[in-house]
Amino acid sequence: MPLKNLFVLTRQFRNIDDELVGDGVRIIKISDQLRQIILKQNNKQIAEWDLLHSGYDHAFANTYDPREKSDDEAEQEIVRAAIVLKIIQPFSSGLHIVITAEGSEEKSIYDARSRAGIGTRTYVCASDVDVFLSREHIRKARVMWPNIQIVCQQFQNHRRILRALRIFETAWSNYDGGIRHVLFHSSLETLVCTHRDYLNQQVRQRVSAICGNAVTKEDIRDIADMRGGLVHSGAIVEKAKGREEELIQKLERILRACLYHVLSDRESVEIFSDDDKLKSAFPVTVKKVERKETDQTIVI
Repeated sequence: MPLKNLFVLTRQFRNIDDELVGDGVRIIKISDQLRQIILKQNNKQIAEWDLLHSGYDHAFANTYDPREKSDDEAEQEIVRAAIVLKIIQPFSSGLHIVITAEGSEEKSIYDARSRAGIGTRTYVCASDVDVFLSREHIRKARVMWPNIQIVCQQFQNHRRILRALRIFETAWSNYDGGIRHVLFHSSLETLVCTHRDYLNQQVRQRVSAICGNAVTKEDIRDIADMRGGLVHSGAIVEKAKGREEELIQKLERILRACLYHVLSDRESVEIFSDDDKLKSAFPVTVKKVERKETDQTIVI
């Protein structure tokens, strides 16, 4: 049985012709000639503007044996590669143009689809709009690749990390900054918290341990206060007014730094997959608080 080829078009890559991410997943250059061929074979299924004029000159490509890997798993591997690269460097490319290729290299038949849903569009902050990914970014992704494969393929043992990654992925698909902020914070809490209470203390102490002096306690406090206002009243708290985009970007970078830390080596994957190991490696000390019901009635 011949190998199958799956392509998901992407953009914001520079000076890359063919670079391995991991297993069968690569970043490849898509020539203008090939895009014209794909459009000719799929002119009723895909928008010409998307294919030719939106900057989609590269693709995540996965070559695989269908006897050993399902089509769904092959596509999920491309999603994982995109997530890892967004942890390293955000880029404004949704995964909505999906192409399968059959036949010989000389006489390939391309079946292209434009899809909608989570992951098919991506928001990035203004400072990342014109950033291009390079071989150096892919080299870092290659180091992380075995670990995200372990997390996703052995998810029963790594649910904490997988959930954090799923929330992280969902956040990028939303253009509303407030919703992204809430999702980024939820992803961070999922990744670093081991107790249902004292969430702010856990986030503050473990983020400080991971990120060091690059993150201040004041930033973590203000980020949490902005999240609290959005979740509990839908309002921007006073200290965050005029700083919304700044705090969203700071939270995004903190979360990416923590995910990068976790996925950069196997030991960290094991630590963040086990409550006891996480508590031992990154202990959090707090003053115990007790809440007691009183006879006083208040209106809230």
